Amino acid sequence: MLTTTETLTIQQGATFQKIVNVVDADGAAVNLTGFLGRGQIRDTFGGTLTGSFTVTITDPTDPLGAEVTITLLPSVTAAFSWEGAYFYDIEVYSGVAIVYRILQGRVLLSEEVTT
Repeated sequence: MLTTTETLTIQQGATFQKIVNVVDADGAAVNLTGFLGRGQIRDTFGGTLTGSFTVTITDPTDPLGAEVTITLLPSVTAAFSWEGAYFYDIEVYSGVAIVYRILQGRVLLSEEVTT
């Protein structure tokens, strides 16, 4: 499974949504039928939990790679207030035996002016 590293910029008070197509190390589509997803944002690796993504396998058999949608609702992003970068990762899993990290990196916050 290919893990992509990407910096996400999240707008405070707005919906955040990203679609990821999951492929293997050779670029071939991955089938995620029966998998679930999870993801978190923390201030440091293993540190304080700041927020949790909603992770949905929207098309587990997409020929471009299983389609995974990650979302943060405005009520979640409105509560964010930090300076600098935080860290996140997104995992898909099937039961307790199979877990793949599909996306990871830093999170930057674009602060809201209009409330």
